[in-house]
Amino acid sequence: MNNAQLERLFDAAFDAAHESDEDHLIVDHQASWKQVQRRLNARRRRKSMRSALSKLAIVAASLTLGALLFGNDRVVKAIQPIYATIKEYPSGLVNLIFGRTDETDSSTAKTSPPPAHLEGLQVQKINESTLAATVTEAQAVNLLSFRPPTFDYVPANLSFNNALLYFKDDRNKSDYAIFRFASDQAEKLTIVMQRVDPNVGLSAKNSLDGVSARSLQLSGGPAILLTASDKSSTLETIRNDIHFSISGPFPGETLIRVYDGLKW
Repeated sequence: MNNAQLERLFDAAFDAAHESDEDHLIVDHQASWKQVQRRLNARRRRKSMRSALSKLAIVAASLTLGALLFGNDRVVKAIQPIYATIKEYPSGLVNLIFGRTDETDSSTAKTSPPPAHLEGLQVQKINESTLAATVTEAQAVNLLSFRPPTFDYVPANLSFNNALLYFKDDRNKSDYAIFRFASDQAEKLTIVMQRVDPNVGLSAKNSLDGVSARSLQLSGGPAILLTASDKSSTLETIRNDIHFSISGPFPGETLIRVYDGLKW
């Protein structure tokens, strides 16, 4: 017997009990029965919800177990919550990282992660002993083995683009940096800085076709200016045990002005 049939029999029993002589007390049972019905309906709804939730839990557990048994981790990843964290790297870069715990396992990575001092940077492997990292001016200050200068003068319309630092033999400080400036007109100024041994000198010969070399005496010491037939120039000099090479499509006087504007 189902619930609907039971309710109809219950209603019939109440109606039969109500049919009596006029001398008997007449009681309206409909209000009481409606209250009982509301309670029964509420109880059935709670029972139905508990049953549905139990079934959902069973389905989720079955999906997870099936994914683990048969090697399909899509469902597991969909159920697992993601995390978000803020990480500050030694280079000074701050990143907001989203992921899952299993994705932080470096043992499954296809390539070796960069060393700790280069985490969060754009790094490329040059050869077995050399890495190159693209950084900002502020990051370069922390990653160079020498104090880089500031640039009080660069040609008009040029602004700092990026710096490329080279790291050899797993060292956490770079001895070689290329600072690059660019403009909207595709003009580029390149300043190479490399730490050298003390007492290293410069020399140049007019051995290349279309290139002339001449010696200069600048405020920081002797220098060599190379000028090509296309009017591009390169200024070479050593200052504070750092070899500077400043080059671009500019006359020599412009490069000398850039050098004179270097400040420590």
